[in-house]
Amino acid sequence: MRKTILLLMLSVLGGILYAQRADNAIALHAKFGTMETFKWKGEGKGQILKDLPSMASLGGQWFIGQKGYLFEGNFIMQDFSIDYEEINKVLPYRLYGINAMGGWSLEDLNPFYLNIKAGGFAGYYVVNNAERKENVYNTTFSNPVEGITYGAMGEVEAEMVIYKKLSGVFSYSQYYYPLDKWIRWQYATQVGLKWYF
Repeated sequence: MRKTILLLMLSVLGGILYAQRADNAIALHAKFGTMETFKWKGEGKGQILKDLPSMASLGGQWFIGQKGYLFEGNFIMQDFSIDYEEINKVLPYRLYGINAMGGWSLEDLNPFYLNIKAGGFAGYYVVNNAERKENVYNTTFSNPVEGITYGAMGEVEAEMVIYKKLSGVFSYSQYYYPLDKWIRWQYATQVGLKWYF
């Protein structure tokens, strides 16, 4: 029993020692999760995974020096549905784009980190699979069904070192689409892995 406890303590201590980020550390990460529109604006459900409103991101982070400041950029994909109230119909909405954020990392809880980020996103959106007419009354939508959109976003990310340069992450993101004719607010929760170089 004592050997097991000693081995466990040494393993945790080893993980903590390896968890220190180097100056100007660079990390690549991949995350996947679910999205949901606020209930008064939509119903969720995606087209790609059918019953799951989803989001995926692939990107990198650069930790500037040792003060906890960071910069992040990602390729993103969002897939969910929106409630089109004029005809009481749920329409698919997909976005393919990029985001860029700056932020700060609380590193005092090593090997746990809390990253707080804010920035913007831009991308190409497709509503109703780019079909200009809806299939209930066969009328043409007054809003464009595809085009460019952009907005602001914020994210809180919890990170835990798994082994040496590998970390597991969980994040909550809030998106604001200021000029989009179909949606204003959206949020996502994601889990993923991060690898440091």
